[in-house]
Formats: sequence, C-alpha cells, structure tokens
Amino acid sequence: MLKQLTIKNLAIIDDITIDFDYGFNVMTGETGAGKSIIIDAINLVFGARASSDLIAYGKDSAYISAALYLNEEIAKKILEEFNIDVFDEFIITRVISPLKSVIKINGMIVPLYVVNQISNLLIDISSQNESQFLFNQKNHLRLLDKFIFSHEGDFLAKYRKLYQEYLNVKNQYDELMSLSISEDELEFLKYKYNELKDYNYTLEDENNIFLEYKNLNSYSQNVAAFDEIIDLFENDNYGVNSSLYKMIKQLNKLSANSKINEYYEKFNSLYLDLYDLTQDFKNSFSSSTIDLSSLDKLSNEITKINRLKRKYNVDNLLAYKNKLYEQIESATNKEIQLSKLEKKRDELYNEALKEAHNISNIRKKYSSILSLNVSKELSDLYLPDASFSINFELKDTLNQDGIDLVSFYLSTNKGVPLMPLNKVASGGEVSRIMLGLKSVFTTLSNIDIIIFDEIDTGVSGKVAFAMGQKMAKIAKNSQVLAITHLPQVAALSDNHFYIYKESNNNHTNTIVKQLDIEEKTKEVARLLSGNQMSDSFINAAKELISSK
Repeated sequence: MLKQLTIKNLAIIDDITIDFDYGFNVMTGETGAGKSIIIDAINLVFGARASSDLIAYGKDSAYISAALYLNEEIAKKILEEFNIDVFDEFIITRVISPLKSVIKINGMIVPLYVVNQISNLLIDISSQNESQFLFNQKNHLRLLDKFIFSHEGDFLAKYRKLYQEYLNVKNQYDELMSLSISEDELEFLKYKYNELKDYNYTLEDENNIFLEYKNLNSYSQNVAAFDEIIDLFENDNYGVNSSLYKMIKQLNKLSANSKINEYYEKFNSLYLDLYDLTQDFKNSFSSSTIDLSSLDKLSNEITKINRLKRKYNVDNLLAYKNKLYEQIESATNKEIQLSKLEKKRDELYNEALKEAHNISNIRKKYSSILSLNVSKELSDLYLPDASFSINFELKDTLNQDGIDLVSFYLSTNKGVPLMPLNKVASGGEVSRIMLGLKSVFTTLSNIDIIIFDEIDTGVSGKVAFAMGQKMAKIAKNSQVLAITHLPQVAALSDNHFYIYKESNNNHTNTIVKQLDIEEKTKEVARLLSGNQMSDSFINAAKELISSK
C-alpha cells in the first residue's frame, strides 16, 4: 500500500506530505484546488513521462516521493526480476528539472522502463479517460486471458512454444528461399572455406596462444638475468644460500646457551625457507627448465591468425568458417533443405493451429463465466437489465495469442440487441460499466493500490451510493484512493482528505488536510448542499456516513 506521498514544487503545490492508510481513502475539494495534481504526482513517481512545464513557477525542480508497504510475494518478485531488494522498505523518488528527470528506488537510480514494469505489479489508476482502454476492442482478448489465467494458470504456454518453433522454421525457410547464389559466388565461398577448413581455434584458444607467446617471449628476453639471480643464491663462493649455510655451521660450533640456540633456530629456519624459495624460482625461471623451442611456432601461428583476420575482416574466424560451410551447404542442397523445412514448417503450423483451437475452446468456456460476473457487477450498479457477452471470430492467420478475435458486447436495456461495448455506453453508464469491469479485473490481478480519479462523474442518487459501495468493497482487499465530488462516495470512506488552496502575496498553494469525523461530516454536508450549510444537511451527512 501507499503509506506516504510527498510533493514539492509541482504546479501549485509548494510542499505537502499525505499519510495514507489501508482501506478506502477519499479526496474531495473544490474544482481547481489541486486534486488532479496529486494524481499527476502519483503517475509521475510510478513512471509516467514528465514535462518541465509541471515545475512550479520560479523553482528549479520538482520533487515527488512515494513510500510503500509491499507484501512479501511482490517484494520477492521485484528482487527476482529486477534485482532490487525492497523487503525492508520501498521508496520511489523522482526529481524533475528542465534538463533531465531522475527516478530512484531506495536511493538507487533506475531506468524509467523498470519503474513502469514494477508499477504494473503495484498500482492501477482508473480515470474517465481510461475508458478508452477498456472499451478498445484490441484490449479485450488480453482482459479475457487475464481472467482465465487466474483460474487455469499459464494456459497459453504450450501454444506459444509451438508457435515460436513454427516461426523459427518459417524464418529459416523464407531466408533460404530468398538466398540466390551464382556459380561464381559459390566457387568463391568454397575458396574461402578451403583456406579456413583446417582452422579450429576458438576465441579462447587464440587468447591462450597470444598469452603463451607473451610469457615465453618475456622469458627469452630475461633468461640471462634469471640465471644470474639463481647464481647469486646458489654460488659456492658468494651465494646467499651458501653463506647462510656456513654461518649456521659456525653457530652450531659455539658453546650452547639459550640465546645462541634461539638464533641458531631462527637462522636455520630462514635457510630452509630460502632454499625452498630458490628451488621454486629455479623451476619457474631457469634456462634449463624454460622451453623456448615453441616460441617460433607460436609466432608463426599468431602471424597466421592476424593475416586471416585482416584478409576476411572478421574477429571470429571459426564462426566465419562455420557460416561459410552453412552457406555452401544451403546453396548446393537448397532444394533438399527447402523440402525438409517446408515439411517441418507445415507440421508445426498444424500442431500450433490445433492447440490454438484448444485455446479458443478454453476461452469460450470462461467467457460465459466472465460474462455472468460482469453482468452481476453491473446489476449491483443499477443496470439490472444489462447483458454482457463476449463475441468470438476466427482470424485468417495465427499470432502469438492464437486464432481468436475477441470483442466485448453489451446491452443495457431489455429488447435492445447486444452491440460492441464502445457503441452502447454513454454518460453515467460509462462510469458504471468501467467500475463493474474494474471490480472483476482488479480482484484477479492482486494489485495492492487502486486509484479512481473521478470515475463517478455523471451519476447521482442511488447509483452514486452503489458506486461508493463498490469502491468500498474493493477496498476490503486493496488500498483504494478515490477523488470524488459525490457525497454518497465520500461518506463511505475510511480516511478522508480535503484539498483546498490558499492565495496570498500573489501566490497560490495547495493544502491537504486529513479530516476527523466531525470535519468529514461537514464536508459531506457541503457536497450535499453545494456550500449552503444547515442542520438538515448535517443530519443527512451523518445518516449517509452511518450507512457505511
């Protein structure tokens, strides 16, 4: 849930912090007070595109911060998919300036597309304009599949795997069909391949050759110095080891006492360590142990590798050789390969088509269930004669979603035939239909935060109360934030915020005040009366609130 929202220097908001809570949060206020700016701020902090025009006049930047509580399942999903640890806290901040916009999660800068993907897991914002999404036929299949997914799981997985395999083979077939190589071009391909046919070095092999040559070349240039170092350690006359050994023998001849014994042990230990170190050095760098015979061979190999890479202008010779082989094979066996690919392509298409029809049957089965659910929601919103159904048509070709064209159909009155959704809804019906659909789909999506931005516009009376009840019901499972002008909706809130603006010294600023029960009663009465307060409106407000 969204627990705190801070906004600074955004439009007419100077600096506000709103502490939200679980349940049904309502915001009311006069038109132009800044309610829409608060929704804009929430959109911006959850990844909407920003404009410097939103920065308050005279300010360099705007700042928005949202602190949230996340359930463990969502926090785990964010960690797995985006590698962002949000188990202890989840704070999104956004700074908007004329030159750039910076967005962070828990202090770490993240790309805007990541925030957008995360916000899809957390929040659903419904406004009057969003009816375009719900009423757009292109989105209906996705909504139906979302409903089925909540019952069946990923029922599209098998089909999409088959469809992708079909596409891969089809692309191979199409590519081979378009391939046209002349005899001269084929001969040139063979010439290049013959020059490379014995070349089997991987990129790792090449790196090892270069490294081995570098090391051996370094040894060859320093072998005299290595031998001199070894002589300084081992020479019988002046070598460090020999001198240290002679000194230990002299110590051993002295009259024993504790102090001499102590030095004897220390020097003896030093001698043994130095002796071992000398042997290791000899084994690594002595001219008798370093084999320089392969230096010329390595040099020739490196020359060959570099020559071929320059000649063919490639970095990976082995991959280039293999590609040449494939091109030659394709050109010489084109008809045979085309026949094989065509057969495989057709087999996969038929398998995918069969599975697409299975998917279509599943969709038709659940479309009846979804239609009943939506019709019930609309009935609750005083559209008792509403009839909702889902129309199916078969496409000519497959795509990743199968073979179905899906459209939502609706009739709101008896005796009126079902028609496409966008052709039957008008006025207050749009709000009710959208809320009815949202009631079904938000429950399925497990979204924690749902925002209704004046979607109750154009309704009143018992319909307004029913819409408020529907929002309050959704708030039992998700946190709901609603901007409303309707007293019937505001009365049902768990938490009520009043937004107003103050003007002084040629400056306007938005203020947000959380209302106690007495203040809430007065605000509901104001919404009922249109600012003409009286005891009768206060009593009506109390009655509305008590009906919660």
